[in-house]
Amino acid sequence: MNLKDIDYKRKLQGHERRHMYAPNSIIPIVVRILGDVEKNNIKKAVKMVQQRHVLLRVKLVIDESKTAWFTTEDVDEIPIKIQDRISDDQWISVCKNESRIPFDFYKRPPIRIILLYSNTKSDLVIFCHHMFSDGMSVAYLARDLMTLIGSPDKELEILPPPPLLTRENIPDDVSDNVIVQKFINRINRKWKSEEIAFDYKDYLSIFNTYWKQNTHSIELIELSKKQTDSLVKKCRDEQVTVNSLIFSSFLKAQNEANNYSKPKTQKAGVAVDVRNHLKTPASDSFGFYAAGFIDDYKFINHIDFWEFTRKIHKRISKKLSNNEFFINLLRAAHLEPSIHDALIMKTYGNLVQKESSRYEKLHSFSKRKDSVSSMAKKFGAMHFGFAVTNLGRLDFPQFYSDLELDRILVFPPTGPTIETTIFVATVCGKLTLVMSYVEEVMEKEIMHKIKIELEKHLLSIN
Repeated sequence: MNLKDIDYKRKLQGHERRHMYAPNSIIPIVVRILGDVEKNNIKKAVKMVQQRHVLLRVKLVIDESKTAWFTTEDVDEIPIKIQDRISDDQWISVCKNESRIPFDFYKRPPIRIILLYSNTKSDLVIFCHHMFSDGMSVAYLARDLMTLIGSPDKELEILPPPPLLTRENIPDDVSDNVIVQKFINRINRKWKSEEIAFDYKDYLSIFNTYWKQNTHSIELIELSKKQTDSLVKKCRDEQVTVNSLIFSSFLKAQNEANNYSKPKTQKAGVAVDVRNHLKTPASDSFGFYAAGFIDDYKFINHIDFWEFTRKIHKRISKKLSNNEFFINLLRAAHLEPSIHDALIMKTYGNLVQKESSRYEKLHSFSKRKDSVSSMAKKFGAMHFGFAVTNLGRLDFPQFYSDLELDRILVFPPTGPTIETTIFVATVCGKLTLVMSYVEEVMEKEIMHKIKIELEKHLLSIN
């Protein structure tokens, strides 16, 4: 059965809508492949994974009531490009350049694919918009593409439409503060009389302004299998997770890179993959199943490092066990959908330049006092020291016919309100850690010092 003959249409959920017009909600993942990739297999593999994952066949539509929908009706093809691979770090400049190109999500799926090809080593670069995917989903997609590129005649299971993050599918013990719920209801009622509709041209104005004023960069740490095994064993012996170790080690590296300045409390985020916390698990589905929580942390240098790591581990574990990461998903679902658009326009509208055709609309809206002003002010003023997304140990095959999966690297999305975004993945037994930042927020010299201190510390663990 050709599933492209079957229609699929659904509304965007709250947590998806809040990323729809965000200029920096782009997830680039790089699959490093050893061996000679058959270039002619790429297009066929993409078409086959579109059969497996329905969201890879959707575009965005906005109806007369300004409701946003995913639909499989009349959708253009996913763009695929092939370029010569000339260096190991070429993927970094490709990610930087491609991130500055907006998705045409009203015509085609918000995903682009670039193969950086050589006959011995290639990088498959996948760009996805965050409104319909998360890091784990793109990693699963990478595995599926590797399978089909290596074995073009292989048939993968066609997955059902991905389960939704509805109240009915979230654990029963998750509940929000009644006062917060009343506040959201009041905002929704007031917004109805003030509502302004935003469209793709508004998004382009925000997008182009953002990327003219912000430069994203990364620092990269790649551990060998032996180094990764040593680190994992030590964590097991000390009764902590690798995630907790990354957290505490980054705090330590920050402190050392800043010459042991007085430790300060900073907000830090922890991303959580919720797909298997749902009543109907999402398993290998492609979709947006990321949540998280924020807490305050600081490095304590007068106690043993592993004792400090266990404190971090205990604190994170408590929040995970209480399902606190679902709260923001609930709140996003309760907000009037167009408020998510308004919050983005409030945050970035004042940065739009006068030469933009949408300057008057966006600039005046960003300055207007209304029901979402206080939310936008809080949203824009919230400053993070760092956030960690750890995909964990991905149990992916190493070999795909004559091809070998070497690593998966990510250029994690970040922004002006966060100093460092940390993305970790362990594939084929090798841990890769990428720290992304905005150069206009964090000095390159300081970030490089943090990277050196962090790498030195991780390699010393045995």
